[in-house]
Amino acid sequence: AGEKNFSLKVEMPNEPIYNYKELREKFSLDKESIARVERIISLIKENRKSILFVNTRQVAESLGSKIIHLSNIYKFGPVAIHHSSLDKEERIKVEDAFKKGEIKSIIATSSLELGIDIGDVDLVMQYGSPKQVTRLIQRVGRSGHGIKGEAKGTVIVGSVIDALESGTIARLSIERRLEKNSMERNPADVAANQIASIALEYNGISESKVIKIFSRAGPFIDLKKETLEGILKTLEEQHIIKCANGFILRGSRTLKYFINNISVIPDVSRFIVKNITTNKIISSLDERFVANYIDEGSDFIAKGLPWHVVSIDKGVIYVEPSTSIEAAIPDWEGEDIPVSFEVANAVGNLLEKEEINFIEKNISNELSKEISLFFEKQNKYYRFKSGTIPVEIREDYVIIYSPLGKLANDFLGKIIGSIFTADAGTITIKSTPYAIILDTSLAKKRPNIKRDLSILKEFNIENLINNSAIIAQSELFRYKFIQTAKLFGIIEKNATITRNIADKLIQLYKGSEIYKEVLRDLYKNYYDVEHVNEFLSSLRTGSLRFEFYDFGELSPFANEVLRSAYYYKELLLPVTPGSIELKQFIEGMEGKKVELLCTFCGFRFSKILSELKEGEKIKCPACGSNMVSVYKEEYMESIEKVKKSEKLSEKERQYYSESLTCADLINEYGKRALVALSTYGIGVKTAAKILKMVRSDYKYFLIDLIEAQKNYIKYRKFWRE
Repeated sequence: AGEKNFSLKVEMPNEPIYNYKELREKFSLDKESIARVERIISLIKENRKSILFVNTRQVAESLGSKIIHLSNIYKFGPVAIHHSSLDKEERIKVEDAFKKGEIKSIIATSSLELGIDIGDVDLVMQYGSPKQVTRLIQRVGRSGHGIKGEAKGTVIVGSVIDALESGTIARLSIERRLEKNSMERNPADVAANQIASIALEYNGISESKVIKIFSRAGPFIDLKKETLEGILKTLEEQHIIKCANGFILRGSRTLKYFINNISVIPDVSRFIVKNITTNKIISSLDERFVANYIDEGSDFIAKGLPWHVVSIDKGVIYVEPSTSIEAAIPDWEGEDIPVSFEVANAVGNLLEKEEINFIEKNISNELSKEISLFFEKQNKYYRFKSGTIPVEIREDYVIIYSPLGKLANDFLGKIIGSIFTADAGTITIKSTPYAIILDTSLAKKRPNIKRDLSILKEFNIENLINNSAIIAQSELFRYKFIQTAKLFGIIEKNATITRNIADKLIQLYKGSEIYKEVLRDLYKNYYDVEHVNEFLSSLRTGSLRFEFYDFGELSPFANEVLRSAYYYKELLLPVTPGSIELKQFIEGMEGKKVELLCTFCGFRFSKILSELKEGEKIKCPACGSNMVSVYKEEYMESIEKVKKSEKLSEKERQYYSESLTCADLINEYGKRALVALSTYGIGVKTAAKILKMVRSDYKYFLIDLIEAQKNYIKYRKFWRE
């Protein structure tokens, strides 16, 4: 971006202004999501030409489809989508149309960041945090072309944590304080690729000459002879080269390997998921998810429903409906854009000082008030202080404050996870730039949290690096191993690799140059060893200590961390009224028998949903009362005590109150209330929220339930009604 001036603003719209009823009716968005989409549309209208950058292809497609749909109705100008998965001809068509002024706005991924002439741009928008200073500069730098043109950018965020992060990145961008970058050192997969190319070109070249060729390239200036020999041995085993008397020759697979691996940038395969009962395509899964979770006989969730894998054949995963609601959920984000230690640490300083002078010029007045309100609410729980690490404990999870950046927390999370797993069994870990979240819901027993975290200070970084067990068991290691094995010719480019096959290959090649290369890549590019080492050292010296809190609810900080850790709601692909998911949901719901309980007389009875009509009043057949709740043993016990005028415990009072709320909903909404309360994952509060939307179309009411169920399945480890 050179010496160009930058004007950057961060906004967090929360209240809708306009009445785009389609956002509510067609896409079932909440008011915060509607407000964000509305603001984007306003900025498109206000500017002659604009680009909206998003961080992933899936977001571009999902958010883009909504904005394009609205542009066709409200005529605020043609909008197009641009990402690397589109055909080259389609991308060029969009670029040319934008340059000519035929398109008013483009929704794009990093595909438009660099090297493409798209003409003049008035404004660049960024949806969600840009995550990196360099990324924001490149993106906003697309605007303001011309003599002394000012680059203008607006970042639209959905959480206070994202706001603090984006404001910090905006400030660092203006000050040109970029992330540190360093050269790769001796990447063995790249060396393997180049050795095959050299063998193809020379068909007889000495190993010593190959070493000289490599030593002239910066990344390989200190390549060791034993490393080269290990690479040569692996390539020879795969018949990609032959080694004889100190010379490297072509192998039987050299040409085929070269053609399939001209680029060392890995292709990410996608697998079609097909329902064998209808022969219809349900969705697609990327290679990383398949390698980590999919085998014949496994279960996973797609489009909000569980599926059982029947067979896998030539890039197609054949499935049938499953009843396993605990199945694996695909992570559609792929690899996260990592927030650096420098950015996360700066955000940590803002949290500690509780003042925003550093970012004030780059955030809206409304957002400044939101952040002040956040600090005010957070202080009722705890304050962030230098030298302390707040740890929030809930029934099934632990949230550890750790503003070390994404790569450091990924590594630290693996270490902490290994300690907790050894203590209590299966633990799930989610790391963000500011916290590590441990889900203990699947553990065999409740972990001893204080004791387990105290063990951290005993870990030594050198021992961790030399003993690769913790890292080698990770999903990322498995995925990177497959990519690296392809560059060594062990796995064919288009081969289908399931978790079972991947694990066998990892065991087979443990300690090999491939295995070492994956570890080198992870420690260099995916795990921040330096700052984790500093963190562990501070624990050992006592300059850092844990503080434990158990409030029985989430603090504002924990809430914000969870909000920023996952997609905003408008990015979930909605169910449509004619979809197979809705049809299957209706079929499963209509045959259900619902157990009911009269809160007045305590009589228990049942109703079949298919036999009830919309608007029909549900009354107790014993006493005629309309105060009927769904049956739960806890409700029954509390109602019996009330009838006997016995004193209720605090928990029993809660159950009694909940049964009355449930009865109020059934009295007011009838069958719809029973359907909502019979849906897996929908509690009384969520049911009330959905019912109060008063959908005129019954199908849209059911869609609301399905979307709420999807949210529950995805977030159930964090939320408890």
